[in-house]
Amino acid sequence: MTNAGKGLIGLALAALLAGCGADGPPRTPEAQTGVTISGDARVGMTYENP
Repeated sequence: MTNAGKGLIGLALAALLAGCGADGPPRTPEAQTGVTISGDARVGMTYENP
């Protein structure tokens, strides 16, 4: 895996943690437009060695 791929994975994990309130107490959500995800967030990765 390239460094860019590892960086993207790190950013995705940081975003998930921030969205779950792991960075501090939950904040009151503001009205936003776009995609809203509620419930359990699950991330899966598979790697096949060629």
